[in-house]
Amino acid sequence: MSKIEAKTYATKDGGSVEIRSAVPEDAPNLLAFIRATIPHSPLIASTLEDFTITEEEECEFLENTCDAERDVYLLAIDGEEIVGSMDFGAGRRVRERHQGVMGMMVGQTHRGRGIGELMLRALIEWATEHQVIERIELSVLRSNKPARRLYEKLGFVEEGRRYRSFQMSPGVFEDAIQMYLFV
Repeated sequence: MSKIEAKTYATKDGGSVEIRSAVPEDAPNLLAFIRATIPHSPLIASTLEDFTITEEEECEFLENTCDAERDVYLLAIDGEEIVGSMDFGAGRRVRERHQGVMGMMVGQTHRGRGIGELMLRALIEWATEHQVIERIELSVLRSNKPARRLYEKLGFVEEGRRYRSFQMSPGVFEDAIQMYLFV
C-alpha cells in the first residue's frame, strides 16, 4: 500500500497545512475542491467539461490508489479544508514501472503559500524512499511560469515540448512542456 502519513508543515504565510495521502472517505470533499478550483485555474489543462467523475467513481479511484504499491494521491489540508491535491501514477508496463506521472493543483485563494512546493517535496521524498520509483514526470503549460519555476527549483529538467498540444479556446493553443526528475 502506498501511503504518506499525515505531517504538518509551515507555510510561507505563517500558517500550516497537513499533507497526507487521500483515502476513499475524502472523495466528496476532494471532488468539491477540484470542481471549485478548475474554473479559477486557467494555467492547467483540465476544464470542468473534462471532469465528469462521480463521487462513487472517485471513491473507487482513491481506494485503488491506496491499494496500489506505486501510486499515491496527496492532499494538503488547512484545518478541515482541502487546499491542494497531487496525484502520481506509475507506469503499468514492466519496462515503465520505475517512472510515473505527477499532476497537482492548489486552490485559488491558497496559491503563493508554498503549498505546491510542500506537496512536491513530500512526493519526491516518498519516491526517493520507494524501492522501484526512479523518475517523476510531469507536463506543464508553457505559460504556467510559477509552476515551471517551482519544478526547476526542485531539480526538474525540460525534456521536450508538445507544440500546440492544448486548445485553450478557438484558435488559441498552448504548448505543453514535458519535464522529469530522477530520484
